[in-house]
Amino acid sequence: MREVIAKRITEVVKNLCIEASTDLNEDVIEALNKSLKTETSPAGREILREIINNAKIAWRDKLPLCQDTGLACIFIELGQEVRIIDGSLGEAVNEGVSRGYNAGLLRKSVVSDPLVRKNTGDNTPAMVHTETVPGEEIKIKFLAKGGGAENCSAIKMFMPSTSQDEISKFIVDTIEASGPNACPPLVIGVGIGGSFDQAPLLAKKALLRPVGAHN
Repeated sequence: MREVIAKRITEVVKNLCIEASTDLNEDVIEALNKSLKTETSPAGREILREIINNAKIAWRDKLPLCQDTGLACIFIELGQEVRIIDGSLGEAVNEGVSRGYNAGLLRKSVVSDPLVRKNTGDNTPAMVHTETVPGEEIKIKFLAKGGGAENCSAIKMFMPSTSQDEISKFIVDTIEASGPNACPPLVIGVGIGGSFDQAPLLAKKALLRPVGAHN
């Protein structure tokens, strides 16, 4: 049985919050540069150059890539041979989010009640998804889900006889209806199958794969 101190998890989550908001992944940079070579619209090329330059400045100066630093979505693979000591997993994660968003000077968007709309002041609570797996390791992945992207998400319950073309049409129609509201260029996560709550979770997890990677 491996023991992991809760404050170690807090430190890891804190660093992930800052890194995700200031350091654009290499696969995304590569996709942007590839698009710049094939984009034919002058306006489109200029926008892509601005996005790439913005990423360079954010990395250099450790500033947020975007003013919307998103909901903190945490995906944890927790080995069944791991025991968290000196605190709980949930408390450790939320403390890490709180410290990360404050230390990184990141915008805090989370409210304690969606109807009252009172800001919690530190972007907690995080959206935590935990999966128990064999072994004695903990894997933590962080996804900053911006409000614009989240508000443009959609789900549809299809009949078992639905064709792949019909599913594809729903995906394309949803993207077209969103227009620029989700802040292009877009990375699309798609989840198909499972229960009402499982499909969106699969779609979110798809966003954690390298751009262009298959499931």
